[in-house]
Amino acid sequence: MPTDAKPFPLKGDRPPRTILVCQNKACRKSGSKAVLTAFQNHKIPEIPVIGSGCLGHCGNGPMVLVLPDEIWYRRVRAEEAIEIMNRWAIDS
Repeated sequence: MPTDAKPFPLKGDRPPRTILVCQNKACRKSGSKAVLTAFQNHKIPEIPVIGSGCLGHCGNGPMVLVLPDEIWYRRVRAEEAIEIMNRWAIDS
């Protein structure tokens, strides 16, 4: 029977780096739509950028979370997207 399930990563394997940009109500009021657009405009192919639901830090937005490292950025401005993307592209 075919399945779409993927096996757990082996010890030492690392999930791919991903950047989440909160698009929930509080973050959107703080400009997260522009932040997401800026990340998508400066996208690096190896690093997916995803608009997410609430990241649980309402009042500190726009929030950005880099996975799997769980690095949080708060009050991100659109003009900071290039710097954040470059930092994680170099370190990936």
